[in-house]
Amino acid sequence: MNSLCVASVVAATVFVAGCGSSSHPPQSFVPGTSSFGNFSWTFHNRLSPAALLPPCLAKSYRAPGRFTVLAALGEFSGSQFSGLGLSLWGTFTVPRGRHQPPSIAPNLGTAYTLYYGIYKLSGGAQGCFYLAKVSLQGVSFDGAVGAWPNVHGYGKAQPDSEGPLAISLKGLSAKGGSGTLTLKGPGGKTIATGTVSIKGSKIIR
Repeated sequence: MNSLCVASVVAATVFVAGCGSSSHPPQSFVPGTSSFGNFSWTFHNRLSPAALLPPCLAKSYRAPGRFTVLAALGEFSGSQFSGLGLSLWGTFTVPRGRHQPPSIAPNLGTAYTLYYGIYKLSGGAQGCFYLAKVSLQGVSFDGAVGAWPNVHGYGKAQPDSEGPLAISLKGLSAKGGSGTLTLKGPGGKTIATGTVSIKGSKIIR
């Protein structure tokens, strides 16, 4: 199991995503960046009617193509959020298919705040950005990020590359916020930077 799948397992506490193995092929790429297969956005059984994700405001893309997704766990301090060690990026080659971006928010069995916005990378790519502020027993983090390109009509993808992600957000409120991204490669070399623009928040029940 590679580092991105390790992050997937931990992030699954909030956003369920599948890691591939010989007996269980990849099923999801959000936010664990394990595959562009079927999205899995449920947390055990739903305890209430499905809540819709806030709409993605990022530019839309059509497969095929090569796209980068982000996954992060971290901590809030007032109106700021910082990623911890299991914060990663992954790039995938994506063929055409019939899958569409997710529209249902994860159900955690308790209410939580979901910040939403857009991330933009230095190469020009952009995508949907979601940050959940959670309170779960037995975990050392209170925030989880899932961010992915607004890709329509995609099929099962193949991973190309991965690496650590540094993420920091500030000024988080119901009306906005901003942040920075740094994507690292082998040896800690910066391979891309980016920005995050938070557009608002929604209480998921």
